[in-house]
Amino acid sequence: MKHQVERLSILPLFLLPGVHVQVDLPAVLEAVGHQLNLPLQIELRSHLGSHPGITQLVSEAMQAQPIDQWILLAHGSRHPGGNDSVAELAKQLGAVVAYWSVSPSLHQQVQELSSRSIKRIGIQPYFLFSGSIMDAILLEIDQLKCNFNHLNFLLSSPLQPTPHLAHLLQTLIPA
Repeated sequence: MKHQVERLSILPLFLLPGVHVQVDLPAVLEAVGHQLNLPLQIELRSHLGSHPGITQLVSEAMQAQPIDQWILLAHGSRHPGGNDSVAELAKQLGAVVAYWSVSPSLHQQVQELSSRSIKRIGIQPYFLFSGSIMDAILLEIDQLKCNFNHLNFLLSSPLQPTPHLAHLLQTLIPA
C-alpha cells in the first residue's frame, strides 16, 4: 500500500529575506502546487537567517582575536528591506556591515575604516559554507592588503555545519 504525502515543508537555507525568499520560492511553490494537482499542503517555512539564534551562531564564528573593528560581510539583496536584518545583526555584534553585491561594499567600508585609528580589521563572512564567493573574497582581501598596507586583516570562516547550526535548523522545522 502506497503512503501519500499530505504535507511538504520547505526550509529555505538563506540568510537574507531577499528576492529568492520573498519572490522566487513562493512563485515556484505556487506553480508546483497547481501543476501537481494533488491534495498536498506545501508550506514555506521561515528562512534560516530569521532565526533569533543566528546572532549567537555568528558571534561564535567570530574569532576571539585582538580586532579593532569587525565587518560583517553578507551577499546583500536588491529586494526592498532585504538587507535590514543584516544591518540589525551587525549592530547587535558591534560590527560594520558590508555587502558583496550591493553598496556599501567591503572596499568602501575598509576605506572608511582606514581613516580612523583602526589597525586590525576582522571580516566575518555571513555566508553558509565555503565556495566560489569565498574564493573571490580572498582575492578581494589580497587587493585590500595592497591598497591599505597599514591595516591588518583577519578573515574568519563562514558559517559551517555544526551541532549549533543543526539545532537552529531543527527548530525551524515543524514536528
